[in-house]
Amino acid sequence: MKLSDSDKHFLVSLLYASGIIMFWRGIWGIADITPIIDNVFVSFFIGLLILTFTGIIYREFDPLEQKLGRISRLLEHIVSEKKAHEYDIHYYDEIINKQVKINAIHFRRMEFEYLVIKRHGKEFFIPVQRVTQVCQKDNTIWKK
Repeated sequence: MKLSDSDKHFLVSLLYASGIIMFWRGIWGIADITPIIDNVFVSFFIGLLILTFTGIIYREFDPLEQKLGRISRLLEHIVSEKKAHEYDIHYYDEIINKQVKINAIHFRRMEFEYLVIKRHGKEFFIPVQRVTQVCQKDNTIWKK
């Protein structure tokens, strides 16, 4: 059985969460003998603050960010690729309400979460979240 990237990410996130729980179990032993943090609510609040300020809650448990991160890395690779003409990107255009296919030869760069393309002397910005499919020579290599 082969694990997908999202399954691997989920398992690693569970491992991180287990490590955090085990660490706090040890801290609880110390907290039981410390007068201020022997209160359950104070301990909970301190733990939540630590997880929030370190950013682990946002980084590890945000599935949308992980999905956008993968497609962003793929698009950045395609932009820098010498064989960009082999790639086609499909995205949903909300203005005309249909799927649009564009060849990667029109790609210029990535800016934040936008793919910049140049067609007919104008630059267009496509949000990465609207990309639905990436193909290389008629083979789908990524699909939403």
